[in-house]
Parts: sequence; C-alpha cells; structure tokens
Amino acid sequence: MGEGAGADVSEQSIIALVAVIASAAVGLASLAFNFWNVRGERAMRLTERQEDNHQWYRRTLFEKRLQAAQDAFSWWRRLNEAVSRASDNADPNSEERQSVREIATQAREWYDENSLYLEGVLTSKSDFVGLTNTALVWAGGRDNVNIQESLRDCYKFVQAVSNRLLTAETPTGMTQ
Repeated sequence: MGEGAGADVSEQSIIALVAVIASAAVGLASLAFNFWNVRGERAMRLTERQEDNHQWYRRTLFEKRLQAAQDAFSWWRRLNEAVSRASDNADPNSEERQSVREIATQAREWYDENSLYLEGVLTSKSDFVGLTNTALVWAGGRDNVNIQESLRDCYKFVQAVSNRLLTAETPTGMTQ
C-alpha cells in the first residue's frame, strides 16, 4: 500500500493544485471583469451626469432669458404709459416728466444687470438703451426727439427677442 498510496496522494495533490490554480484564474478573471464593468458604469454615469448638467444649464438659461424678455416688456410698458401721461405737460419739472426720468433710469439700471440675458450677446447698440436715453432727454424738455419712434423700436426689439426664445423652445409638432 506504500507505493500506491503515495502515487494517489501525489495525483490528488496535483488535481487539488490544478483546482486551486483554476479557481484563482477564474477569480482573477471575475475581478478583471468586475473592474472593467464598474469602470464602464462610472463612465456611463459620468456621461449621464454631464448630459443632465447640460440640460439643467440650458433650461436655467432659457428661464433667465425668458424672464429678461418679460421684464423688458414690463419696463417698456411702464415707460410707454409714463410718456403717455407726460405728453400733455411740456414742463420738464412736472411730476409726469419726473416720473418718466425715474422710470427710464430704473429701466437702464435693470438693463445694465440683464443685458446679456436679454440680448444673448454683449452689444454696444441696443434699442432698449436707445429708449431709456431718448426718454431721459425727452423728459428733460427736448421735445424734438422722437420718443414715439424709440418706443416702437424697443417694442419691436422685445417682441423679436420673445418670439426667438419661444420659437426655439417649442417642441416639434406643437403649435403656439
């Protein structure tokens, strides 16, 4: 039994060793696969996060630009009404003309803080600024400036900005 038992142990040892090596190889392959899979999932989550951030940025920018267009219309309407009330009083010191100056100054301050959202680009010429400047000059007593033309130009500008925004964000197949 001495020789046969030793041969059996060696054969069993070799089989066990092969099984351990095979298990280790399967374990390493499993670790490598899991590492590759986790890495792929991380890359996919990163891509999804970047897409989510991009969508959030676009949505937030759209909301800010739409609010700026709405605010610009509001300022235009306030100036239009103030000019209408002051049109019958040519006295630059009248309460009505003072109201036009105050509204024009506030509108200009608002524009200075929101021009990029309203215009979409930095610009050196704006119908909105043109209106605030003309309103200030007109309210100061210079009736030879065409305040009505400035009001019309600014209205067209605000209308065009609003239409561009709403048209760009209207989903396909929907009507306005």
